[in-house]
Amino acid sequence: MKYLAIATPESYNTLNGVSKSINQGLENQHEIMIVEMGADRKKDIERLVKLTRPKYGIITAVGPQHLAGFKTLANVLSEKVKLIDSLPKNGIAVINYDNELLREYRFKSECRIIKIGLHEGADYRAYDVVSDANGLRFMINSRGRTVELKTSLIGYHNVYNILASFALAAEMGVSLKKLAQQTLSLEPVKNRLNVKESGTLTIIEDSYNANIEGFRNALEILDSYTKYKILITPGLVEGGREEESLNRALSEQISHVCHLVVLIKTRGSMAIKRGLDELGFTNCLFVDNFHQAMVMVQKDYPEAVVLIENDVTDIYLI
Repeated sequence: MKYLAIATPESYNTLNGVSKSINQGLENQHEIMIVEMGADRKKDIERLVKLTRPKYGIITAVGPQHLAGFKTLANVLSEKVKLIDSLPKNGIAVINYDNELLREYRFKSECRIIKIGLHEGADYRAYDVVSDANGLRFMINSRGRTVELKTSLIGYHNVYNILASFALAAEMGVSLKKLAQQTLSLEPVKNRLNVKESGTLTIIEDSYNANIEGFRNALEILDSYTKYKILITPGLVEGGREEESLNRALSEQISHVCHLVVLIKTRGSMAIKRGLDELGFTNCLFVDNFHQAMVMVQKDYPEAVVLIENDVTDIYLI
């Protein structure tokens, strides 16, 4: 079984963006519309749910992101679960069972809850995961059925993205064999762990909307290379009262992975610098913007591998 589907493009995940996608892209022949729902404050998901009235929902993570708007992790959880709690009785929810907040939450909806993850209690469980610069390989077990998946997508977090999509499609009647074949042809989303070569310089671009887990995953990918390793980042932003601690928490991994750290000056990157100073890591410098950083890297380190982690607008610059 397969469906004619459409998805919201790029980062069209706000009320205006989703509305525009519906008005300009959705046609009568489409059977499914896949909607990315973004939220950086209370009521964002609630409004999107009222607009789209979903039958199916996926939550891959709940973590300390956009705390400048949400203030607390409890508020992040409360807003995200509105997607699942809105689903009808005949709907299907897919949740990341490895996420403690989601695992412990008691959903109000009477829809079916499908659990995915590496946890033994998951309905769709990934195991034997291999993640490197060439992509991902892992096995999936569901109710005694097993299948091997391979993809050129990099980053451990993509295990959960693939697993969640795989589980929902399987529950909707798509065969495991067909899903495994489709996984082979997956392509990365723009600015989310895209790898490209510029002469002898390798660039890992992960500049879209970083969070602490995504940052850590990107550093693991950087660490898999044998080249001279450079990080360019403004750090994490919109961390609210946790911004200092979130950025400092990255310092130890950064110091172990990177030969050179190039920081775009923000409050977040200043916190990273303080953490690196405490660890005795000295090969770190500040620049004004990404362009300046890349010009320097291309001139002085033409055979390196560089990770561009997060991007920010001018309002966050110091």
